[in-house]
Amino acid sequence: MSFWERGYLATAGAIALAAGVYAYVIWQRSIEAGALVAPHAASFLTYVIVVVILSALAFILIASRQAIAEEESADNIDVYDERDKQVGNIATAQASHVASFGLYLALVAFIVHGSGNILFYTALGALAIGEISMCLLRVYHYNRGV
Repeated sequence: MSFWERGYLATAGAIALAAGVYAYVIWQRSIEAGALVAPHAASFLTYVIVVVILSALAFILIASRQAIAEEESADNIDVYDERDKQVGNIATAQASHVASFGLYLALVAFIVHGSGNILFYTALGALAIGEISMCLLRVYHYNRGV
């Protein structure tokens, strides 16, 4: 498995973990309040910062392990080449369909319930699922040999 594949799997895991913790926190607050709580800027920013930090740390740890495991030669260096760009473009295009479908469902949920809180949380969930699918689609297309 290449450096990029491991990095995208780690990023998908980081997004899933942070989204799960964020959903749990919102769920607990909603149970305490007796209704769906409004989005809180501090908890949302914490979620975003945790995703960025976990993803960056994952790439750093993967790169350092790879550097230790391999010899220091130009032949073993993973560079971002044309194949990587093509895989990224295809995966991003497909993941945008997943995210947009989720966003349309968020709009339907808003129309049905009339709650901005539901719109925010379902749109955030759709974007998280879209990002996870983008990472997993990149790994899939790397393995297919696009």
